[in-house]
Amino acid sequence: MPMTRNSPMACLDLETFSTRPNAVVVQVGVALFTLDGGITNTYRANVRAQDQERRHLNADTVMWWLKQNERARASLSFPSPIPPVLMLEQVGPLLRGCEYVWACGPQFDLTIVNSLYRDAYEVDEDFIEWWKWRDMRPLRDLLQMRGELPARGDAEIEHDALGDAIYQTRVILAAMKP
Repeated sequence: MPMTRNSPMACLDLETFSTRPNAVVVQVGVALFTLDGGITNTYRANVRAQDQERRHLNADTVMWWLKQNERARASLSFPSPIPPVLMLEQVGPLLRGCEYVWACGPQFDLTIVNSLYRDAYEVDEDFIEWWKWRDMRPLRDLLQMRGELPARGDAEIEHDALGDAIYQTRVILAAMKP
């Protein structure tokens, strides 16, 4: 299906405790948008790491998190984390209506959320079909080369999944403006 200015889209960002495809997911942020309407809805949840015993946790990544700014670290504990299955149940309906799901490296975020879905439900299917995947990095690079990359807003906390998803969406919108 060709992309239109009114195509429903989402930008999804994860925060994790590993960089492997089976990483422990600790936070998810989603910004829903259209190219003409901008951001229409958002979703953010912290995910309980202790419910993901079979998933990969990397000590170096946890140490990296300890070195991040206070706002990013604090965002991992408020609001209270929820079970992964509950997060997937809440995010699923938001994404099902989207024709495209963007990420800053879909091979990272979307691969991990698909793996989490397969683990949580013990199924062999994807949460987000591969043909919906879109990578925002080339758009970011293009804007950066042109000197048109939007600045990050105060509320768009770096390494907060929703802050990153909103900022990445603003980059997509800036690159795709008519």
